[in-house]
Amino acid sequence: MKKLLWLLMLLPSVSFAQSSLLTIPGLADAVTTALKSSKAVGLIDLNQTIGAGTFIPVRTLHDAEGIQYLEAGFGGVIKQGENAKPLIIAQANLSAILRKIESYNGWYVAHVSKVTLPDFWFGPYIQPPLPGYAFTWKTNVGGAISIGF
Repeated sequence: MKKLLWLLMLLPSVSFAQSSLLTIPGLADAVTTALKSSKAVGLIDLNQTIGAGTFIPVRTLHDAEGIQYLEAGFGGVIKQGENAKPLIIAQANLSAILRKIESYNGWYVAHVSKVTLPDFWFGPYIQPPLPGYAFTWKTNVGGAISIGF
């Protein structure tokens, strides 16, 4: 399990892996797709312990234009003073949601200018219970943020 977690944590850094290492048919394409969609996240649990992690969105809710609003996936997290652990995460694209709400107000669109910023994602996460680790809501549940470029 620890090896799988380390693999998930290192996915963004192995994007230049040689295709000769990935000899299983279709595996290279699957890894490439996962690397392109993986995200780094900052986390804070209910005990206010800060952590960092990465995750791969498994499901994404988007509109007909392809603008993503919600996503959910799996990944790994490392918190201060702890070992790497898996996490389940769901995030909302606050920037896209606000742009969608603003677009319904004609006066606002016609009269208000604003700076275009990258997408800001925010949502909850949970670390599933693992054998040998105590599960408490304050240490295994929290919020996550990431910025999409």
